[in-house]
Amino acid sequence: MKKTIFVAKILLLCLLICGCPPKTKVEPVKTDRFEALFAEGLKYESLKEWQKAQTAFQASIVATSDVERRQTAQDRLVDVKKQIRLQALYEQFIDYQKRELSDKMRETLSEAHLIAPDNPYVCKMMDVLKMKHSIRPGDLISKLCQHYYGKTEGYELVKRVNAYNKITNPEKIETGQVVIFPVIDLPGKPLYFPNPNPPPDLPPRPAPSPQPTETGETKMIPRQCLEKGIGFFNDRQFQEAIVQFETCASQNKEGTTVYEWLSRSYFQSGLNLYAQGKYPQALNAFKASHKNFAGCSECKKFIKKTEMIILQKQRDKDPILVFP
Repeated sequence: MKKTIFVAKILLLCLLICGCPPKTKVEPVKTDRFEALFAEGLKYESLKEWQKAQTAFQASIVATSDVERRQTAQDRLVDVKKQIRLQALYEQFIDYQKRELSDKMRETLSEAHLIAPDNPYVCKMMDVLKMKHSIRPGDLISKLCQHYYGKTEGYELVKRVNAYNKITNPEKIETGQVVIFPVIDLPGKPLYFPNPNPPPDLPPRPAPSPQPTETGETKMIPRQCLEKGIGFFNDRQFQEAIVQFETCASQNKEGTTVYEWLSRSYFQSGLNLYAQGKYPQALNAFKASHKNFAGCSECKKFIKKTEMIILQKQRDKDPILVFP
């Protein structure tokens, strides 16, 4: 009996030993320090807490030896440092604004614009420096551009002002209409800052002399006349465009748009003549272009270039192609 009980105990002990699963070692979960720091940097960046974001990204770079990860964090760090610099420049700009130091404001904006032209801080500074002008009787966009910007770069400044204010027909601006002259960025040029001082009062215009009444097919309203000339211009029929715009100008002597189109037509005609080697005719065309629109800087360049060519040919006794 005792032997049977002993054997039963032995069998039970074997079952207990064999039935228990082996103990497994539980490894602690390793946290990725780089991921944690990088995520922290992104969070602070989204909150525009630039200093904290900078610290987090710098720490994430130290926390990894992976080249790709380090480059990713480095790229974010560069952007954050730009934001820190732009924020500092904006705060400096506001301080100069309070002290009415307009020159310093312009210098600060120029520096910020070189870093990131489309950055919100830069846009805010540009918005502060724009000028509003209430149109007076006799005001012309081209003349106002000459006052606010000191000069015109071809037609670009006039075009930018018209586009900014959604002006499709400069001749239709009305007295009292508010026109904004913004800070203008032209490719390859420094920023054009509007003059903070309004233009002087315009002298009164003399009363227009009475014009003979036209009848029949010769009578044409200025807008129709202008559109016909623009059609010739777009078709590159520059001589026909010149004749048409001259007709428009004789009917509407105060329309600045007519003279600008006339200037452009003369200029394009001059370029064609210049390319053909017809330098005397080209020179006359460039001079006529400048006469009708004094802001045409390209006209001045080609007048000078053409005069130099003619002078050189005269010195070398080379034939100058002259055509009727």
